Amino acid sequence: MDLKETTQILNKSGYLTEIRIPPDKEHFGNWLLIAMRNPIALRVINDRGVVLDLMEWDAFQGGANESDWFNWDVVARALGIQKGNGEDQLSSFLRNFQTVAHAFLRPNWAKTRDLLYKIEAEKRREFMEGRRVPAHP
Repeated sequence: MDLKETTQILNKSGYLTEIRIPPDKEHFGNWLLIAMRNPIALRVINDRGVVLDLMEWDAFQGGANESDWFNWDVVARALGIQKGNGEDQLSSFLRNFQTVAHAFLRPNWAKTRDLLYKIEAEKRREFMEGRRVPAHP
C-alpha cells in the first residue's frame, strides 16, 4: 500500500492526516504518516510494509513520548481482535475501529493502558525466552 492510497483510506474514514516523512526512494520508499481522529492518534509507517502504532488522543495532544505509542499487534492482542485472512494491519484496525475507539475513550483509558503495558511486558518476556514474536506480523 502506498502513501497516497493509505492517506485516502484514512481520510475517507474520518481521519485528519499529516505526512511527517515523505517517501524516501533511497530507503525503499519508506514514509511516515500521522492520522488523528478522537480518541485515537495513529502513526502509520511504511517500512517494507505498512505498520501501525496507536496512541490515546489526549496523550498525543499533550506532546507524548515514544513510550506512549502501542504497536497494533499489542492493541489487537489486548482487545482480543483476530486478524482476518490476508488482512493487513490498517484493514484490521479499520474493521475493528469501534472496539478500539471504545477502549481508548477517556473513561476507559486507564484500564486499557494498564492492559496494553501488561501485553507489552508479556511480549518482551516471550522474546527473551526465545519465543521470537515478530514485531510486525
